Amino acid sequence: MTDLAMLAMDAHGGLERWRQLKTVSARLLQGGVLWKLKGQEGVLDDVHVTVDLRKEWASHRPFGQPDRRSSFQPDRVAIETSNGDVVEERANPRDSFRDHKFDTPWDSLQLAYFAGYAMWTYMNAPFLFALPGVETVERSTSIDRACSSDTTTESTWQEARQLHITCQRSQTCQESSCRPNTRSFHVSLTEAQRRRRSS
Repeated sequence: MTDLAMLAMDAHGGLERWRQLKTVSARLLQGGVLWKLKGQEGVLDDVHVTVDLRKEWASHRPFGQPDRRSSFQPDRVAIETSNGDVVEERANPRDSFRDHKFDTPWDSLQLAYFAGYAMWTYMNAPFLFALPGVETVERSTSIDRACSSDTTTESTWQEARQLHITCQRSQTCQESSCRPNTRSFHVSLTEAQRRRRSS
């Protein structure tokens, strides 16, 4: 793992602290044009999401109806009652997006898959860098002029460094269902952070 990946994790409380936790939950108030475009407007406007920090699992509630919740895993997605009874489910949900275009509507299971996958990733970042099968390589460095939020009126230099992340397999998938996945993350360090890091 690169020192830049470690720096990003340290800035979020550190890997050891993160490993003490099992799940994280949040209330989401969200909107936007994507949900309407996909025929799912209002479903995720005001929900609670819980994600597992050890395996790929996420759940949104309520999901469509007050007594419903979603259950996302990479190889299975379901809509369940609040008691855990399965209302509908789909194995290999990623395959259901094949041949979709930008404006192709989604069914409720596709929404559950997309929202679960996204929130699991967002709420586990940057600690995903430490998962088995994840490799990090620092790709580039560029210097940008940016406004500082401190009390001075002068601009400060920021160093933007890019991490190239390659995941050979998800943490919980089995070899037969693994799909290589590549993502890039941008990490910005202020000049003060760089000096602290180098001392």
